[in-house]
Formats: sequence, structure tokens, C-alpha cells
Amino acid sequence: MKCRHLFTLFALAVTMGAAHAEPADDAKVLSAMEQAWATASQTADQPVLNAILDDSFSQKLPDGRQRTKAQLLQAPRLPAGSRQELLRMDEKVNGDTAVVTGVVRYYASVGAQPLELSFLDVFARRDGTWRAISSELSHP
Repeated sequence: MKCRHLFTLFALAVTMGAAHAEPADDAKVLSAMEQAWATASQTADQPVLNAILDDSFSQKLPDGRQRTKAQLLQAPRLPAGSRQELLRMDEKVNGDTAVVTGVVRYYASVGAQPLELSFLDVFARRDGTWRAISSELSHP
């Protein structure tokens, strides 16, 4: 997906999140945000990542290390030829808090064996907009 299309999708998700929507609508917004996050992580798209991640964001990696929003924003883009896809996402919305779980499948290069990690992302609605406040990646 081209960057401008991704940004349009993300802008739509943010706009939809601004109105206190029904949980089903919130789930669609959160799903679109997860997709935008995965794409932005692959390309190191800092403006999109900055818009998704709350300033308080913290992420626990599978090896137990923690990283902050600032550290994630400084991470290099994924190597050329690599890609990732999100599988089995489930969005649970409870008021202004949401949890999204699923599996991210990483392909280091074309034809490479994928690495699968489970994820648990927590979102909070802040000033009418969903923001990721924490994330945990683990081996299934």
C-alpha cells in the first residue's frame, strides 16, 4: 500500500476514533490502527508511529527487554525484502480502554521461514483518539 493511502486510512481511523463510536466501530478503528502500525514499523514511518503511540508507550520484547516510544521511533526500518502480517486479531473494547491480541508473522526475506510472535496491545482513548499505551510480544 502506498504511503499516502496508508496515511489516508490512518487519518480515517483517527477521525472515526474521535467520535465515541460503538464498540464494533472502535474494533474496526483499532484493527486499522494495528495494520497502519505494522506497515509504519516496517518502513520506519515516524509520523504514523508518533500518531499511534502515546508518549507513555512501553513495549516488552520477547527477550524481556523493555523499550519506550522514543526507542521504537529510533529503530531502523526492516531489511529490504522483509515483511510482516497480522493474523488472528481480536479487539476487546471496554469504554475508553481496549486490548488487541493476535499474532504477527515476520518474514526476514522472500522465501525465508517466518517467525511468529503473539502480541497484546493496550490502547486508551485520549481526547477522543485511540493511542497505544503498551505492547507485549512473546513466543506463542
